[in-house]
Amino acid sequence: MNQLREQTIAGAHVLLPAGVYNYLGPKLRIVDGEIIIQASAQNLTVTEVEMLRCRVRTTRKLSNFAWHGARIKESTFAGRYSGNDFGQRVGQAGETGSVQGCDFSQSVLDACRFSGPEITDNVYPRWPCFVIHEPLRAASELKRVQWPGRVSIMMNLPMAPDVRVLALSSVDLVKQLGGTSDQLRAALDTLPPGIVSF
Repeated sequence: MNQLREQTIAGAHVLLPAGVYNYLGPKLRIVDGEIIIQASAQNLTVTEVEMLRCRVRTTRKLSNFAWHGARIKESTFAGRYSGNDFGQRVGQAGETGSVQGCDFSQSVLDACRFSGPEITDNVYPRWPCFVIHEPLRAASELKRVQWPGRVSIMMNLPMAPDVRVLALSSVDLVKQLGGTSDQLRAALDTLPPGIVSF
């Protein structure tokens, strides 16, 4: 097991290798560090971790990971993230997750959810990724769109009320559900302003 806890790590390279269980926290603070994630979500736990001005990079797709135990500020993400949850879940005792002032422009985000009031100043990846703002509030508009292939399955999924941003990859979406990226972009362009950004 690889565990880092109850310390401040500054300006260091933190490697989370594959093949072993990696546990970050509790009471761990990483400042100005580079965090390389080789581990799968099944071999990674983050609890009571603060990350400030870090560069986080995955060497393989990180799927279905919850960052709810991390307070992340002014950090940069690179690599592929699928089904990840960032920020704080409403009603979850002991979870103080947040993601504030972070730059995801060097990453691919697919079906990643962002919760909490501080997420508005994050930078999200551009097309072929896109983000839907306030997906629960936009649900009626999303249902009106003529989506290519079976993309409507994803766009009509129930969404937790605390999700403020849903980030998707057009490439992954049409690969799984049909249509083309151009058809998907044309459908997204029919949405009212403010719902989607590229």
